[in-house]
Formats: sequence, C-alpha cells, structure tokens
Amino acid sequence: TVGSGAFWLSTPGAGGVFDPKVSYDPYENRWLLIMPANSDPSISKLLIAVSETHDPTGDWYMYSFDGDPEDTHWFDYPNYGFNKDKIVVTGNMFGGGSVYVAVYVFSKEDLYNNAIDIEYTRFKVNDGFTIVPAKTYDQEEEDIYMVYNAGGNSGGYGYVSLKKVTGPPEDPQIVNIGLAGVPEPWSNNSYMNAGNFAPQLGSDERINTVDARMENMVYRNGKLWATHHVYLPAGQNPQRSAVQWWNLSPEGEVLQWGRVDDPDGGMFFAFATIAVNAVEDVLIGFGSFSENQYASGSYAMRYADDPPNTLRAYYQYKDGEAPYFKTFGASRNRWGDYTSTFVDPADDLDFWTLQEYAALPPGSQDEWGTWWAYLDLHAIAEADFTSNISEVPVNSGVNFMEHSKINPTTWQWTVEGGPPSASTEQNPQRSAVQWWNL
Repeated sequence: TVGSGAFWLSTPGAGGVFDPKVSYDPYENRWLLIMPANSDPSISKLLIAVSETHDPTGDWYMYSFDGDPEDTHWFDYPNYGFNKDKIVVTGNMFGGGSVYVAVYVFSKEDLYNNAIDIEYTRFKVNDGFTIVPAKTYDQEEEDIYMVYNAGGNSGGYGYVSLKKVTGPPEDPQIVNIGLAGVPEPWSNNSYMNAGNFAPQLGSDERINTVDARMENMVYRNGKLWATHHVYLPAGQNPQRSAVQWWNLSPEGEVLQWGRVDDPDGGMFFAFATIAVNAVEDVLIGFGSFSENQYASGSYAMRYADDPPNTLRAYYQYKDGEAPYFKTFGASRNRWGDYTSTFVDPADDLDFWTLQEYAALPPGSQDEWGTWWAYLDLHAIAEADFTSNISEVPVNSGVNFMEHSKINPTTWQWTVEGGPPSASTEQNPQRSAVQWWNL
C-alpha cells in the first residue's frame, strides 16, 4: 500500500493531489490513474499514470500536464474515458469569476508506450458541467461519447446532453449530439443546508450529497449506459434523492431509463456508478441513507432479458457502523464521491463494486470506509452436458459428461429407453439409448 502523495512524489508539480480516478483497460491490460494537483491556478496540474504491465504493483509511466495554460483557473473533479486509440480526460475549471470544462484528448499509444513528447489537444467547453467521457468496451468504436446533466426540470422534462470526441488522436474534434430527455423531472441539488441532505441514524447532522452531476458512463455493444443521483420531487424543496440510470443510443435516443427510489422518502440513494457486462447484464453500486441506519453501501442489478426500464430490488451489502460528521471547519459534511463499479475482466461477466460506508471510528474522529462486493450474476446451477456420440446404434452405449455451472454436488438424470432409465451419477454410461430428456 502506498499513499497518493508518495506515489506521485517524483512527478513534477505533484503537490497537493486529490480526487483520484482509477480503472483497468481490459483490451490493453493496463491500469490508468488520473489525479489533479494543486488548487492554485498558477500551478494546477493534471496527473496521469499508466501501469507498464497488467500488474498495478509494478512500475508506472508518470505524466504531468498544465491544468490551465492561462493560469486563471484550476482543474477539479476529473473524469476520463478511453477507446481503442484515444484517452479523453475532462475536468471542471474554477477561477477568474467563471467556470468551464477542460477536455484533454491524448493518444493512447503515446501514454501507454512512455513517449518522450506527449502531444495532446485541449478544448475549452463552456456549455455543460462535469462532462463525463465513456469508457468504451467495443474495440472497433472510433468515437468517445460524453454526457452531462443538462437540466432536471424544463417543461416537465429532465435532460442529459451528449457530445462525442471524434477523429484521430492527433486531430480530434468535439461534436454536439444533443439532448435526451424523459418526462420525469428532477431537481439538481437540495438548495438548502449547504447541500447536507441525506439523513443518518444517531445524529441530526445530515450528509452532503453534492448535486445531480453525472457519475460515469460506459459504451457497450453499440449502446451507452450512464448514471447519477437526482433530487425529488422536482422544485425548490426536494425531500429525497434517488439513483437514476440511462441507456441511450449513440444518437441520443432513450432506450431505457429508470430509478432506484423510495417514493415514501424513508430511504435516500446517492453516488452511483454503473457497469455493463458482455451480455448486457447491469450492476449499479451506490450509497444508501436513512434516519434509521448509518450510511451504507448497496447495489441493484438487472439481467439483460429482464423487463425494460427495470432493476431488481436493491441489496444493502455493507451496513454502516456509526454516525458521520466531518467538515474540516467548513460547512459541508462531505461524502462521496468514492463509488466504483466494474466488470471483472477475467470473464467479462462478473461484477465488482466498491462503495463507501460510515465506519466505526477507532478514536474520537468520525471515519468513512470502503467495502467491496463481488457478484457472479450467473452463479445459478444450470444443467449442461455433452456426450461422446450423438447417434447411438442399437446394442451400443453412450457416455454423458456433465458440465453444469457452479459445481453441483448431486445429479438426477432421466434417460428414456436406456437401462436403467435414471441415474444419480455425475457422468453416467447408458446402453440402447434412443433419446433423453434432462
């Protein structure tokens, strides 16, 4: 284990690092870590590290880039996405009496091969806030799509907006795709109490849930999947927060949409991330809050063939252990943004999610912790077998080989026309078989 300060120690301009974002690129078998450094516009930096191999405990290539060439804004809240040849990093830029989003476009080949001179393109985007690029899991996709919350309550609709980075890494362009909306409006924040909004057991102090910015997006099988949390009902006095998820076409058509929500207002849900596996099963990890419990970690999932626009009932996999209140002398009782959900690259089917919970403090100062959950959504025994032959001549035999998933310990075979007609062996042998029904 190494702290972030020590990790970046040899990198120029790496003082005061914050907001780490890390993920694994399964197609190049490399780890990618993004962090900003310094909140002073004159020395703000964007730091990027790429593991030299698939092993994150080995050596890394380390890079430092100017956060603002004009030295008027500082780089905050990074997000990044990748495809086969590009890495796109975005960040909110604060200072100089204005806010904008910086979009950096890098050549993946240059970053992954420790090129001496890293050339990149930096765009200044004035429409949008917290623009989130997609991690792209289609190996032939040319573009990197980006999404942001475009307003939760306009004419009875809530909207997100899509852009894309297109073209080669050395000459990229940003193209506006447009709005995607649903007739289910929301509020973008809590408008009160400095954003301290989510209740908790054992304390009157509420937990800060920031705002309804997008958290992450993935591109899979020609579709986009994204998530964030929103405030309900829409208006100036929301009473709860809910996780909201989107399934969009690259053109911005809403294919599916849904929420993890408690309309009664007893449960609050926030800080969500989404992952989609090779067969389009979905997992969303998030935090869960209530006046009847401590801040906890949860997830919800759907199989690809579940009814559209639905998730199965959420599961709280890590219960909080204590109240949490820590403002560092300011007004916000900050929580998040530590949430991460990914597909296991070993089989491209199973999931991991990492969520925050209120940990039992060892001393007088409240603490949060993080807890992993691993999900094999296909961990249900399904009968499967092969045979050594497909047609069985009279007075001969056939051997069955069982290949069922999840290692069953008992078996029941029914074989019509073959003595005997039933078996509890794992791999039975039968003679004079005509046909069978399992």
